[in-house]
Amino acid sequence: AGSWKLTVAACLVFLAGIAIFVVVRSNERPEILPQHYVTKPAEKKSLILPDGSRIILNADSKVALHTDFGKNDRRVTLDGEAYFDVAHDPAKPFIVETPRMDIKVLGTAFNVKAYNTDNLYETSLIRGSIELSLKKEHKTVMLRPHEKYVLRDQIPGLNNKIRNLPSTDYYSKTGLLPVLVNKIDTSVVEVAWTQNTLAFTDEPLGDLVKKLGRWYGVQIIVEDEALTNTPFTGSFRNESLGDVLSALQFSKPFQFKTQDNVITIFQ
Repeated sequence: AGSWKLTVAACLVFLAGIAIFVVVRSNERPEILPQHYVTKPAEKKSLILPDGSRIILNADSKVALHTDFGKNDRRVTLDGEAYFDVAHDPAKPFIVETPRMDIKVLGTAFNVKAYNTDNLYETSLIRGSIELSLKKEHKTVMLRPHEKYVLRDQIPGLNNKIRNLPSTDYYSKTGLLPVLVNKIDTSVVEVAWTQNTLAFTDEPLGDLVKKLGRWYGVQIIVEDEALTNTPFTGSFRNESLGDVLSALQFSKPFQFKTQDNVITIFQ
């Protein structure tokens, strides 16, 4: 009996040793997963990253930190829109990856709009300097403050009326452009959303309804082709979607109806 007890005790000690070894080994090499931050439609988030950089994530957006963020560089991936205020660190560049362009900075403030569903990619520089790596074009572009770079991809099978705008129209252009200035208070339109202000300047309704849909968390359909390219200018803070649409009706007449959380705009 005594021999049996000694054998059991030895086994228990052996198993305990294995358990301790496994715990120690797992603690030595923890699994590091990417940090994902997501916003729903009609939601915004303000984030402070491990390096002290600040991100404001706009509605219906996703940003993910790479697993080795902060080791050799500070690399994140974006689908949606975000404002970045990057902590200065010359030894570790901050890189924002999107499907069509990567943005490389050391320390600066800029806005990136890269909703994959829109096939529109733009970067607006507020201060500092940034380097864009354009993937399909195989070239780099340097931005100065109050400049932006815009890329639009063709969407197969989609008759996008916005691209039929005259070539002189701001919203039909691609490449290097100046940022838009709010006609009311001279603020930069591209980053007004970070101050909870919905602002747009001569923006075609076809583009504007995407912004309104994400801002208020609804689906908006423009029924009449003639309205799609109609430009609108406005600046709103804390107004309901109904109030915004009613205000826009004064500048360009149209009608709208709501059914099952879907708003239809028509003439």
